Parts: sequence; structure tokens; C-alpha cells
Amino acid sequence: MHRQSGFSRSVSRKMLVLAVIVGIIIAVAVPATYCSLMLRERMQDSKLHGELLADSVVLAIQDNEELWRYDIPRFMDIGNRWRNQEHIVSMRVYDDNRQLLFEKINRAESFALFTTRAPIVFNASIEGYLELQESYLDLLVNSGITLLVFSLLGFLLGRVIYRIVASAERITREAVVELTVSQKRLQKMAVTDAKTQLYNATYLFSAVKDAVELARSTDGFLKLAILDLDYFKKYNDFHGHVAGDTILAELADLLRQSVRPSEIVGRFGGEEFLVIMPNLDDTAALSLVQRMRTMIAEHVFPGAEVLPGGHLTVSIGLASYYPGMSSTELMNQADRALYAAKEAGRNQVCVVSGRDFFINGIKLVSVGNIAFASKTFREMIQAIDAEKTVSIVSSQAEALLSFLKTLDSRENTISQHSFMVNKISMAIGRKLGLSEKDLGELHWGTLLHDIGKLGISDEILKKSSTLTEHEYEIIKRHPIVGFELIKHNDYLSSAAKIVLCHHERWDGKGYPHGMKGAQTPFMARICCVADTIAAMAEDRPYRPASTMEQILAELKRQASTQFDPEIVEAFVVMQTQPSHFYAAYERTLAQQAFN
Repeated sequence: MHRQSGFSRSVSRKMLVLAVIVGIIIAVAVPATYCSLMLRERMQDSKLHGELLADSVVLAIQDNEELWRYDIPRFMDIGNRWRNQEHIVSMRVYDDNRQLLFEKINRAESFALFTTRAPIVFNASIEGYLELQESYLDLLVNSGITLLVFSLLGFLLGRVIYRIVASAERITREAVVELTVSQKRLQKMAVTDAKTQLYNATYLFSAVKDAVELARSTDGFLKLAILDLDYFKKYNDFHGHVAGDTILAELADLLRQSVRPSEIVGRFGGEEFLVIMPNLDDTAALSLVQRMRTMIAEHVFPGAEVLPGGHLTVSIGLASYYPGMSSTELMNQADRALYAAKEAGRNQVCVVSGRDFFINGIKLVSVGNIAFASKTFREMIQAIDAEKTVSIVSSQAEALLSFLKTLDSRENTISQHSFMVNKISMAIGRKLGLSEKDLGELHWGTLLHDIGKLGISDEILKKSSTLTEHEYEIIKRHPIVGFELIKHNDYLSSAAKIVLCHHERWDGKGYPHGMKGAQTPFMARICCVADTIAAMAEDRPYRPASTMEQILAELKRQASTQFDPEIVEAFVVMQTQPSHFYAAYERTLAQQAFN
């Protein structure tokens, strides 16, 4: 606005000067030009009059050249030729010695005169001079009147010009102001989340990058926290998205009030929020985010009674900048810590340091890490039993342990098969470059893919003869049963789709829903391939175990019909490239099962 005011004043001054210049040009230059032209014309006329009168004198006395000085008065009638020309004041005749010979005064005048002399020539010899005095007072009077008229016209025209330009300048100024306001509004909209009026993800990415650069250049502290609402989907499902948006706006107000001006808070996406905390050490940053978590948990949000515990909570991941770390790495660290806080039971702050996670100062141990390192189902159960009090999924460990123990109790038939499917799936997943998050989902989905068989009697499950059509239909229901068992388990819900869809086929002829091609979740397609490999590698009552060559041949034959060809290709390459990066114990275990 200051710049706009300066611009407006500058334009106003320039327009005023322009109007004055135009007025001056019209009021002064035009009359002056007129007066100059008239005066020049009068002088030329006066010179011509003088020459004509001098010639008249010569003609009048040409027969008396010697005595012309004395005969001039006799020819005074030549003066009658100019008596009606009021601007001629006087006429005088001098001899060649400048002696006045004749003088005729038309009127007394001593102001605004100019004099014209014309030589009197006899026989090519100057014998005297005729002098005329003329007045240009009338020209001055006329010029004054002209000046007055044109001054008025100049003033009026200048005023008109000024008003026109001032109006145009006002319109321009208003347009500039409106444009500036619109530009600021657009700039704000570009970096502001519409629902919460906090900074949006676009701005936050840039702000994190700038904060990292500042911390790197100043060797200062920088903390980053990601907050995620717990069970927010349940709130939206129950109350609707409009009520959910209201909750997000209310939560944004709480976050805005809890940070200092030097700290940046924004909505990262969905129900995730990000807080950038420069110049805070570990203790101060942890204290700040803990206050946020407590404040949110204690705040009364409308409709929160439908959530677990009857109130809204957040899980928080807190990460620290270390020299050499990029902004992307810092954000990934905070995201991993948030994921760990979610797994640990929600409504907690998880601090990440390198590869370790801490909640309330206690180092966390992941059940997934225990399972990955286990060589048998029973060993995994024993490790979870030993570590469950400090594991990330401590709040879910009892339910998970119950599932695994129940599987193991079926005379190891289901558990051994599930463990083999898990190991093969994880090797394929790593070969395909899945993320750690996807590998975690694949891990639990494949371990529990046959959990639905708990609802099938041993009479059918262990039957050595051919199943009847009715018995086969009961078997085909186990993906749905397994899905229903784990879909409400917070830790296992992401793996539930693998359990539901692991018997779908690439050609759409699978069950329970007949999904075709990419309609089936990718991890479920991996499980389908691994399930077939493990089944063929095991001895069954009705057939012996297949060799590796037989397994590979069957996979290639069924690629693009039963199996996703990309997944088949990954497994085939793994067998032809034994130096592949998947874990040695997995490779050994798989080879032992196949041989």
C-alpha cells in the first residue's frame, strides 16, 4: 500500500505539472507568438511606408533637386496619405547632415514606439532621410486581451486535462490496489489450506527445505513433528465429512495457539499436520509436542464420544536434523516415528534417533523385526512373548499372539505352510523393491493368509480323499472368514485385503469375488504366487513334493492366467540369480523346502 500511495502521489504531481505546462503554453506562448507576428508585420509595413513616403518626396521635388530642402514644406500634402493611419505618430525629414528639415506630428505619443528611417535619394546619392515613428500600443492592448482570453482558455483546458488525467489516475490507482489485493489473496490461497487456514503441503515442503538450509548454515537446532489424528476415519464414517472438516478447523486453531511466531504449523494432508521447530533442543521440542498432544486429548470436540476413549487424540512422530541430512530425509524420519507411534497404541509421541525409536524414553522393539528374524513359527511366538511389553505393537500383541498360537495349535500344518508362504513372499517383495511399509503389510498378510481356516473343521481340513462340492465351498469361504477376523484389528487391518484376496486369479476365475488382473491388490497377487510355490514344495497326502524345475515350469505355464506375470518373472529371476539381495536364511529355507 505504501508503494501504491507513492505511485499515486508521483502520478498526481506529474499530471499537475503537465496541466500547468499545457495551460502556460496556451496562455502565454500563443499570445506571445501572436504579438511577435503582428509586431514583425507592423515593422515591415512601417519600413514600406517610409520607403514609399521617401519616394513621394523625391517625386514631389525632383524638378528642384538643389533646393529640395527648402521646398519640402510646400509638399506637406504627402502627409495626408497617412493621417488616417492612427498608429503613425510623427514624420520627420532630415538632410544628409542630420538637420531637421520638416516635422509633422500626428499625435503626442511617447510609449511603445519604434522608428523607421528611409533614405531620400537623388541621382543615386543620399541627400537626406525620412523618419517615421509608429506606435505598437494597440498591438500590446490586443495582445493583452488575447493573453487574457487564452489564459482563461489555458486554465480551463488545463483544468479539464487535470480532471481527465486525475480521473484516469484514480481509476488506475484503484485498479492497482484491487490487483495488489487480489494478488496477495491468490498468494495466500496458494500456500494456505482451505479447510484449516494453516499452511498447506506446498508451502510446508518449501519451509522444511529452507529450515534445513538455515540449520546447516548456522549449525543450529531443527526439530520436525508430524501429527496424525487417531481413528479419524471412524469419526468421518459416523458423522460425515462436513463434521470432520469442522474438527480439522478446530484442531488447527489449537495448534496455531500452541506455537510461537518462529515455529511453523500446517496441514500436511488428510488428517496429518506438520510442525517445524527451529532453535529448539531435544527437551524443549519434546515438551512442546507433548503439550500439544495433551491439549488435544483434553479438548472437548463435538461428536468425539464415538471414538475409542470418548475423545479425539493424536499420534506424533518427532525427528531431529543432523548435519548432512536433507529435508526429505528429515521428513521421512518424522513419518517413520509417527508410524511407530501409531503401532505402539496411538495417543503417544515417538522420538526417532537414527534407526531407534523411543516412547517415554523406552527403546521400542518391533514385533515385525522379531518375526523377520525368526526361523520357525514357534520361535517367533516365544520371542513375542518375551518382548511384548516393550514392543511397538504392545497394545496389539495379545491379539496377534492369540492368532499365531491358534495357527500353531493345528498340528503345525497351517502354521508351517503360512510361515513358508511368508518367507517366499518377502523374498519376492524385496526383489520387486517394495517399501518398508508395504513389506510390513505383506509380512502380516502372508503370515495370516490362512487364518480363516480356523473356522473349518479338522475333518474337512485334514481330509486325505477328494473333497465334495459342498466341502470345497466351505473351504472357499476361508478368505472371507479370515478377513472378518482381523479387519477390525488396528495393527492388522492393512493386511486384511491380502487375507481376503489371496485366492483371486489373474484371469478373474478365482474366489471369493472373481477379481481380474490389477483389480486384485498387488500384495495379494504376491501371496497367491507364494502360496502355490509353498503348496507344491510340500508333501501332501495325495501327492509328493514337486522339484524346483517342476515348480518353475508350472509358474511359467500359469503366468497371465492364474498368476501376475510380473511376479512370476521376479521369482524366476531370483532362482537364476542366487546372489540376489534377499536374506540368506530365507534363500536357504526356501531351497531346503524345494529339495
